[in-house]
Formats: sequence, structure tokens, C-alpha cells
Amino acid sequence: ETGQVVLTIPFDGDVAGTAWDGESLWQADNRTKTLSRINPETGEISLVVECDTEGGVLGGLCFDGTDLWLIVTGAGQLRRLRTSDGTILKVHSVRKNGLGIGYDGRRLWYTDIDDGRVRKVDPGTGTELMSYALTKTPAGLAFANDRLYFSDSSTGKIHAVTLNSRS
Repeated sequence: ETGQVVLTIPFDGDVAGTAWDGESLWQADNRTKTLSRINPETGEISLVVECDTEGGVLGGLCFDGTDLWLIVTGAGQLRRLRTSDGTILKVHSVRKNGLGIGYDGRRLWYTDIDDGRVRKVDPGTGTELMSYALTKTPAGLAFANDRLYFSDSSTGKIHAVTLNSRS
């Protein structure tokens, strides 16, 4: 309501994507090329998972209700990870410079910083289903209240868009 910071968790790293899995926070760290599972009350790290970035960098993270999804920017990979131990369950090839990632309850979406689009992907097959041009430079994204929210790296603002009912 007020925008006041109510909790700060120190994290020593080069932070990238952050996700909430219903119990823990997950933080990507490009300095160590790891994902950390963090207790949101204590700040304690309970699991650290090493990530081979294959020449890219760790990008966005999201939770689909069961597993985590990580996008590796520059490597064109979308990875599904088991939350209990970080095991890679699936890897899909996507556009090379995907950055932010979100889940709408059925499909994955990611921002493509090369052409300013958001792309919808079938999580089972990795098939791109459609894309929308955004008027800004999209970076991170999230879904809430039937809207897609994306951060604009060129202006430092967060924008909300309502996608049509076919999406």
C-alpha cells in the first residue's frame, strides 16, 4: 500500500531472476552461476544449485505451481527445474536473448530483448504459440489480476498490459 520496505535479505552476488515457489524465494546469481533457495523469514539459504550457463547468463525465474523455470539469456535456453533439488527436468530452445519469464497458469511467457516482444510458449513442448510487440524495452515480467506486468529497462518503469481473450 505504501511502498515502504518491510524486510531486506542480504544477498552477496550478481543478482538476476527472483521467484517465489509458495514456500521459499529463489535467487539467481550470475557471479557464482548458481540458484539459491532462501527462507523468506530468516534469509537462510537452504540449497544452492550450480547452473552451467553455456555461454549465456542467468535470466528470469518463475514458478509454475510445481517446478521452477529459468531462462538462460544469450544461450537461448528455457530450463525446467525441480524445486526439491534443482535437477534440470527439461530444456527448450528459445530465442537467444530472452530475459524475463512468467507463468499465466497454463503457458510460459518470456520477454525477448532483441525485438521488444513477449512470447508465449507451451511448457510441455517449448513451441512458441504467439508473440506480442511491446512498445518499450521489456525485461522482467509477471502475471497478476489478468494482466501481464513488465519492467522497461530503458525507462525504469513497470507497465501493465491486458492481453486479448485469445491469448
